[in-house]
Amino acid sequence: MRRVLHIFSEFTDADIAFIASAGRAQDLAAETVLIEPGTPLEAVHIVLSGALRVEVDDVVIRPLYVGEVVGELSYLDRRPPSARVVVSEPSRLLAIPRSALDAKIAEDSGFAARLYKSLGMFLAMRLRDVRGTLAYGDVEYEPDELDLDELDGADKAARQFAWIIEQFGGG
Repeated sequence: MRRVLHIFSEFTDADIAFIASAGRAQDLAAETVLIEPGTPLEAVHIVLSGALRVEVDDVVIRPLYVGEVVGELSYLDRRPPSARVVVSEPSRLLAIPRSALDAKIAEDSGFAARLYKSLGMFLAMRLRDVRGTLAYGDVEYEPDELDLDELDGADKAARQFAWIIEQFGGG
């Protein structure tokens, strides 16, 4: 959940309203393959309920839970994914089409800046988690201290994500 709070903390209420209007809920059964390596992605997904897993060569790299964003790397670099993402248990996702994000970015530079900053922060967190896992074994790395700037936006972000879940029936 912490990851979506980082992302949503950058967004305005109007940004969240756009995401809700552009996004579509997807209910997926366990063992459904959401992302296949080499297959271009048409959407970025936010996990609203359930769980997924990231696999490379049939090895589980990491689980994904509520609040995770899926497909962000391929959105940013425009390359097909290199990992498979499989639904671990029945899940509800919010799919935001690439075309809708691209159109919004083209017309709203403020949204573009907030989106890219939030995805950059999100990817930095993932990189730190990988570093923590490598250094400390099979545990998710959590820093000892919280940044005060993170706390400032966390309440607003939590309300925004709760609103998204309410709109799309997740959680």
